[in-house]
Amino acid sequence: MCLRVMEYLPGRCLTIGYWRKDVKNYTTSDYTLSVQVDPTDSNKPLLVVHKPPINGSKSTEQAIKSEHLSIEKLLIHTIHERAKCKLQEIEASLEKQTAGNCVISGTPAVLFIPVMSPCITSEQLHISIDFLTGRVLCSMPFCDPALQVVKEVEVLLNGDKGDMEKLFSELRFQLMMNRIDRTVQHLFVECKTKLPIPDIDASPLAKLSKYKMYINLTRYSQFYVVVELNQSETDSKVIAPTYYVMTVKSISFDDAATDLPTPNLKVTSLVQFDTFAITHGPFTRAAEPSHDETPNLHKRQFSGGSDFPAKKLRTESWYYIPELAHSVAMCEQKIPFWMLSEELNRRNILHQGIEVECFGTGLVLKLLALPSSLLERGTKSLQKKLLSCAFRENDGKPARPWVVEFIFARAPLATLSSREQSARQHVYFQYDFIENKRIGDIVESFLDSWKQMANLYDSVLDFADYFDDSRDGLQNIVRLHSFNYKRLLLIYGADFSNQVSIEWSVPEKQFKLLFSMSTHGSPIANCHCITDTQLQHEFNQHRSIPQLLQVLHETYLPLMAVAKLPTNPLLAGSSNLARAVQSFLILPQSSTHLKIAFRGIYCLDVYCCSAGLVAVRDGAYSLFDKSKAMEGFTPTPGLKTFFNMYVDDSSVRHRSMTEDDNPPSPMESVDSFLAQQQPSVGSPAQRADGLRFHHPMTPPSNPLTPASPHTSVLHQQSYSASPGSGFPLSSPPAVTPSPSLQMRTPSPGTLLTSSPSAAFHVPSPGQGYAAPISHIHSPAFMQPTTDTSASPGRKSRSQQHPGAESGSPYPSNLPMQSPGPRWPASPSMPGPSPASRLIPMSPGHPMLQSPGDPGRNGMVGPGSRVLPQRSWAAAVPTLLSHQAFNVLLTPTVMQDYPAMLSCSPLERFLGCVFLRRQIQRFVQSEETLVALPTTEPGVVLMRVESMTCRVALQPSTQQILQLSLTPLPDFHEQWSAEELQVLETVFERKVVCPPYKPNAVHAFCRLLAVPVRVLKDCVQLLHLELRPDRSHKWALQWCWTIPPSAPHIAPAGTAAFIATKNKILFFVSDSLARRFLYCNSNAA
Repeated sequence: MCLRVMEYLPGRCLTIGYWRKDVKNYTTSDYTLSVQVDPTDSNKPLLVVHKPPINGSKSTEQAIKSEHLSIEKLLIHTIHERAKCKLQEIEASLEKQTAGNCVISGTPAVLFIPVMSPCITSEQLHISIDFLTGRVLCSMPFCDPALQVVKEVEVLLNGDKGDMEKLFSELRFQLMMNRIDRTVQHLFVECKTKLPIPDIDASPLAKLSKYKMYINLTRYSQFYVVVELNQSETDSKVIAPTYYVMTVKSISFDDAATDLPTPNLKVTSLVQFDTFAITHGPFTRAAEPSHDETPNLHKRQFSGGSDFPAKKLRTESWYYIPELAHSVAMCEQKIPFWMLSEELNRRNILHQGIEVECFGTGLVLKLLALPSSLLERGTKSLQKKLLSCAFRENDGKPARPWVVEFIFARAPLATLSSREQSARQHVYFQYDFIENKRIGDIVESFLDSWKQMANLYDSVLDFADYFDDSRDGLQNIVRLHSFNYKRLLLIYGADFSNQVSIEWSVPEKQFKLLFSMSTHGSPIANCHCITDTQLQHEFNQHRSIPQLLQVLHETYLPLMAVAKLPTNPLLAGSSNLARAVQSFLILPQSSTHLKIAFRGIYCLDVYCCSAGLVAVRDGAYSLFDKSKAMEGFTPTPGLKTFFNMYVDDSSVRHRSMTEDDNPPSPMESVDSFLAQQQPSVGSPAQRADGLRFHHPMTPPSNPLTPASPHTSVLHQQSYSASPGSGFPLSSPPAVTPSPSLQMRTPSPGTLLTSSPSAAFHVPSPGQGYAAPISHIHSPAFMQPTTDTSASPGRKSRSQQHPGAESGSPYPSNLPMQSPGPRWPASPSMPGPSPASRLIPMSPGHPMLQSPGDPGRNGMVGPGSRVLPQRSWAAAVPTLLSHQAFNVLLTPTVMQDYPAMLSCSPLERFLGCVFLRRQIQRFVQSEETLVALPTTEPGVVLMRVESMTCRVALQPSTQQILQLSLTPLPDFHEQWSAEELQVLETVFERKVVCPPYKPNAVHAFCRLLAVPVRVLKDCVQLLHLELRPDRSHKWALQWCWTIPPSAPHIAPAGTAAFIATKNKILFFVSDSLARRFLYCNSNAA
């Protein structure tokens, strides 16, 4: 505090000056305090004199007792009273600008001035006096401390009185704008005082006052709520807001009046709100203020009806504007519905307008009808089931996505789901509404959802007719798990453990099939995942659910068997150790046709047929010319013999008695391709009601299959088969088929035969026999039948032709070439079928014998029919039952070889054939191995130094590669039978065993080529491995390939037997020997 002693007279007076303005030029003070002796009587108490006098201050006029004299306390008390007097003067001068009673309180004293009405304490103007200088200080806690208007008021109060009324009016507007900002601070909006509008004078905003705020709805950037502020006409101290909704659009800089760095906006519309209508809408009304409340305070309360009594609402804070908050919230809620209604009107979709839902829970927009352009075949049926369609917004999530609710009548199918048992079914779609996303995209998504349900409902509606008909038998093979108009979920298979989901994909515009297991945590996968791409493609072609179920039912057991094949890559599966080879590679060609490749060399074609049958052929042969092999694959020798071992009575019943008699014809190959694409006889599509589904067309997914000479034939729906064997081969191909050939679906009884001319062939009436199971009419009959009786047609055929038992009614003395390359440009070579096919198997015809001849080995075969050996015999499909096919592909352990790894009979056969082929290559590459000529098919004959080696498949099983050793005459006495048996046993059990390593066979061949003395020593080691001595503390195991733990002489997996001129290197497993040596070294 700046003080100065103005006058001091000892024993008479002390004058102190305070509140000086300029210290340098300070000589006198306007405010002084004088303590003096009473001039009339010095014995009286001291007097205190104030200049200028302090009016109304009784305490300062009282005499000061001498014993309590304190200049500091007296001075502070004086300044406090002086400040009160000055604040009272300011209150009197600002009486016209105040909006209520002013209050002076506190220490130091503060003047509280209400600026506007109504006004809370934090919005009052606080005026105080500086104790040091006596200056007037102004502040407003609610506003920014650096508010310019408050500073200007402070300047005017410390100087000459100016236009105080203008400043107070400005301050009221600033307070109102601050209230607006505080009101919407918790909403998804952004408050602005200015916008980049270049031509604002020419816009509708020019008619508004200069005090306004723009509230931008962040979710809809082109919409603003404009709040215009004006003084009330009845009271200038009251600010009345007016609300507008404004739409803008972005304009380029060229269109703008000035070139600004930020995007410019242009006002497109400005509409004023009716505040009363907004706050008194459905389920909302303004609450009547109570007597003790200010009439200007408006509150909102629920008004849903008489059942809900009106409750007194909590008094809101004065700075909260309920009308503004409600207007902004209403705009944010109604703008998307308004945009949606405009878009629906543009697309001619009728609706009921924006409505408030029951109890005021939200807004809803209900559709009356969909546009006529969408009412196609599927949508017309779905439109009849539609009861209601409504748009809503999900307010429970921050993004507030759109929710569309469809209410349908009872579905045409009765499902197992408990949620779909009511008379009405609700379907919901949700669309994410991203910020500033076009509402047209939402409508497009809605229309796509409608098309999604319509496409699925169209297929389901046709399926319901077949499913409800007990004659079709679909209820025995499938169960309806769920149908919610968006997805159809079917369960099928054994114990109904597999399921398929059918739904329409909007982005891809096609049906999507998803195969899975109906039980969670199942250790196996759905077998139809193998052909899911082909099934989906074919279903999108015919869109028939019954036909899909027919294919799933007929292919379930075969695919379950195929799924058991190992597909893991093997590093030792070939001679090239740097490349891993898959044991089996499954290549789906269609939903009923698979190619199974074994180690990239051999290939099988598997066709799933009706009546519980599977047709298997050698896939290395071309479909159109069986005399030619496909590039990349090698024909499998002995495959036909191996397949015939698994032919049982159920498959023999359906085979033609003319199998393997006629030469290959290119026409029947095309017929086979067409026939295997068509549904079998008796499908639900062939009932008398005339409803049919189309033939499934399979995409050409196999690049290894050569093109057909007539690709256009594959697309002719009326063509199903060639004329067949009823016409001579010399006749031109353009023969008008008989009426029976116009059938779209071949008979399952003759769908697959082993004859080249009748494979996948529909017989004509001239052939002399009828279809044996043409009475099948539903998928329930697709299961394997137990009837073993032959049809009458076949009996008469056998009786008419003596050669029918062996296959051909033609003479057997003329061979014939395949017309393959010349078809169909020129007539075929005339002549009957080859004569060699009628010659029975005998030792006198070694070239025609097969190691698996049923006549010699007693294997199961088709009656007494004899299969001749031909190079293309395996190209003719072999019919197997589902049970036989499952046995063929199921991993098992052979009874006589328990130490072998478990693998399927097919893998064992192909592995043996593969190793036999590798042995032939080793014989040609090794100088010490000499190949010997042989007339036996499937036999490898070679000679080493002291013996002759014969390698062939075991005739009884065709799954073991056997080695027969015969000593040469000069070495007959040097080899005993036991030693030869050791080599043969090791070959069978240790070398040519799973996982069928070719380098192990290579090492064994090198072992056979060593000198006799060394070979006999090696036989003794092998004998120790086969029959170990239990008295020994060690065991021996011969390594035919280099183990990974061996010294790095060669890569692991290489043939572990190397012989040079003077050295021989081989590997023996020493796991037990090391343990013995380790213990022995410790003992020492």
